[in-house]
Amino acid sequence: MFLLAHVGITLGVARALDSPLRTRVLKPSDQPYGRIDYRLVMVGSMLPDIIDKPITSVRAFAHTLLFVLIIALIGLYMYKRPRRTGMLVLSFGSFPHLLLDEMWASPAILLWPIYGWDIWDFAPSGFIELIMKIISGLSTDPQVHIVAGEIVGAIIITGFILELLWRRKTSAFIKDGIIR
Repeated sequence: MFLLAHVGITLGVARALDSPLRTRVLKPSDQPYGRIDYRLVMVGSMLPDIIDKPITSVRAFAHTLLFVLIIALIGLYMYKRPRRTGMLVLSFGSFPHLLLDEMWASPAILLWPIYGWDIWDFAPSGFIELIMKIISGLSTDPQVHIVAGEIVGAIIITGFILELLWRRKTSAFIKDGIIR
């Protein structure tokens, strides 16, 4: 998957869960802390690629369930102590990334270190090789699900931006990441 699919679909899921979480799960005293910072949702949706791609040029540690679990545990600790939700939101954003990248097809990476400690065996030899593989794949094997994901993501992002503009909440969103 690509940028629009990761950001858009994760943003759509977060937006759909925002109201039910606040009204059914959180206690009234937790309401101010339970708001979702959508800026962190967007960063979280790309976090595995932001970490892995510069280092290995492919999927590695940040594309594992262990990575998402570590961020979630740090997030739970931070939520219990000073009531900060940022790391929980990042872990929430990172989990759909693994689903959209179809990581179940690479269980050695997804379930690392269960299949062994050497995660780097699965990486191509270099960045140029990866780019050439992507370019040749686009011209010979168009993957409809990737294109469809990008279209759905673009539609969701467009709707999100239009909602911000329509409600005149763009500057408030930029300031605190919350849609009021």
